[in-house]
Formats: sequence, C-alpha cells, structure tokens
Amino acid sequence: MNDLEREIQLYLYGEMTPEQKMVFEEKMNANPQLQKDVTTYQEMHTIYNDTDWNITEEHTAKNPKVVAYEAFLKSEKGKAIANSIKNTEKGYFQDKSTSGIKKWIRYGVSIAAVFAIGFFVFYQYNSDIDSKSLYAEYKNWNDLPSLTLRDENTALATAEKLFRNQKYQEALAIFLAHQPVESKNLNPQILMYTGITQLELDQNETALKTFEILLHSNTLDASKANWYLALTYLKMDDVNKAKERLQIIIDSPKNNQYQKALDLFNSL
Repeated sequence: MNDLEREIQLYLYGEMTPEQKMVFEEKMNANPQLQKDVTTYQEMHTIYNDTDWNITEEHTAKNPKVVAYEAFLKSEKGKAIANSIKNTEKGYFQDKSTSGIKKWIRYGVSIAAVFAIGFFVFYQYNSDIDSKSLYAEYKNWNDLPSLTLRDENTALATAEKLFRNQKYQEALAIFLAHQPVESKNLNPQILMYTGITQLELDQNETALKTFEILLHSNTLDASKANWYLALTYLKMDDVNKAKERLQIIIDSPKNNQYQKALDLFNSL
C-alpha cells in the first residue's frame, strides 16, 4: 500500500486529525482522479464489509423469499457459490503486487460475476419449485361438475369414477370417445375433464389445445377455460402467460374463480 492509499483509508475510517482531513480534502478538490479513487474505495468497502451483511432472524423469519434464499444457500449449489467467493477473496488479498484500490476493484468485479451466476442458478432452481408448488396448491378438481348428474350414460359415470381414482389413461379414452375435440357439438363439462386429464398425464400441450377449444366454444362455461389455461401454463413454468390468463379473470370480481385467481396472481 502506497502513501496515497494509506491516506484514503485514514480519511474513510475517520482516523485523520482535523488538520489532516482539511489538507486531504483540499488535495481531492484539486485532483479529480483522487476523488474517483476515494469514491470507488468507499463503495467497495461498504459493499463487501462483513458488518453490512448481518441479517437478523427478526427481519427474515416471516419472509418466504428470504427463507427460499436461505434454503438455496444451504444447498450444494449455494455452497459451491459461497466457496467460489471465498477463494476469490483469498486470491486477491494475498496478491501483494497489486495496490489496495485496484484489489478492491478487481475483487468487486469478480464477486459481481460470481453473484450473477449464482442468482441465475438460484432463479432457475427456485422458479421451477415455486411454479410447481403453486400448481399443486391451486389445482382442485373436486369442484368439477358431476358428469353422472348431467348425463346418465353409464360410460361417462365410469369415466368420472376412473378420473376420481386417478386412473387417468382409462378415463381419457372414454372422454375422447364421447367428446372428440374436433366435434362441433361440444359438451363443455366433458372438455373440462378431458383437458384436466391430459394435464394430469403431462400432455400439457394437448391440454392447452383442449382448453382453447373450450374457451372459444359458444357455451356458458367457456370463460372457465381461463382458469385451467392459467394452471396449465403454471405447470409448464410459463409464469408470464399464466399471469396473462389470471389478469383476464381478475379484471372483474364476477368472473369464475376470481378470488383464487387474485390470490395466485399476487403469489407470482
């Protein structure tokens, strides 16, 4: 560390006498480069000073995002990123050939890069979990209309029973037999069951097409498709399209699934 860098540290740490401080500030006023060096050193020290990283349980215990970050940092990927930061710090500060200010700048750039990678990994890791957990939380097939009440056809009654017992492949065959998706005489209830069954079988793209047919059908239940489309996009981890569908629902409190759509929209 040269004399100028030592002066900068003394100035920032408040260890100068009033006379020394006045002389140093006069020197800064006459030297724009020194002003930049002082600003850079101050910013880097503030960002990477350990005392600024303290987060107490009082502020984080109730915050689900912080809980998620903590879980990630404790995971193998999070630990790997933490080790990368420690190794970077150790390498730069053991390099005695580099001046103090330049070390801080190089260290800052390296840490920024590590954090950029880390947050990208975290986003990929966390968004997938959030989307699927929200899908599992909000899907509720118990409120589907009973096909037995609407149609005494024993085959549809059997299909509904298979659906309720999660025998989706067998149920889908019966639904498609009674309501081909290309048919002009649409039964919206069967379309709902068909799309949801396809969704449960991970036939997500096909489910989207089925719900789109329901949406554009000239039936009273057509608008219900927006909720199922939102859930489908959520399962596919397409949050933006899911929110587009939810926005259509929450535009009016009179829309089907309004409250659920509002809660889910606010969770995304």
